[in-house]
Amino acid sequence: HLECSAMSRKYLGDTIDLHAGGVDLKFPHHENEIAQSEGANCAPFCNCWVHNGFVNIGDEKMSKSKGNFLTLRGACPTSDDVRAYRYLVASSQYRNPLSFTDAALGAAKGALKRLDRAKATIGDALSKGGDDLDSTGESDIGAAVEKELANFEVAIADDLSMPRASAR
Repeated sequence: HLECSAMSRKYLGDTIDLHAGGVDLKFPHHENEIAQSEGANCAPFCNCWVHNGFVNIGDEKMSKSKGNFLTLRGACPTSDDVRAYRYLVASSQYRNPLSFTDAALGAAKGALKRLDRAKATIGDALSKGGDDLDSTGESDIGAAVEKELANFEVAIADDLSMPRASAR
């Protein structure tokens, strides 16, 4: 644990803004980092901790010892699979276990297709001058974007609620 404290101080300073890691590292790893760093630096070690849940294969924690360990290269052989996996991770609640299944990956691919279609539709409307102004002189697309951005920001401010933020 000492090397983590030493590298943090060398590259990031006495106090870091954010530290992330698996829920299994809370004790003793992160508690040791706090004790070592705060004892050495006489300053708070970290302002915000983010502990992610485990990756599950089906209903079981992924583990080499259980024989259900996957690499990204093996689990996602195509660029579409990798993109879907990224979306699956980014749209999940970080603290909860992430269930990696064919169905979850398929749902992520479907969501990305919907996002790609929405992006293309908006791009087409803007390129054709379809961003009409309403009676107050405000852009229809601009108003919709502002509303959704505000909803996104509220979701992110609520414990990084990516499921809610990405559902919009």
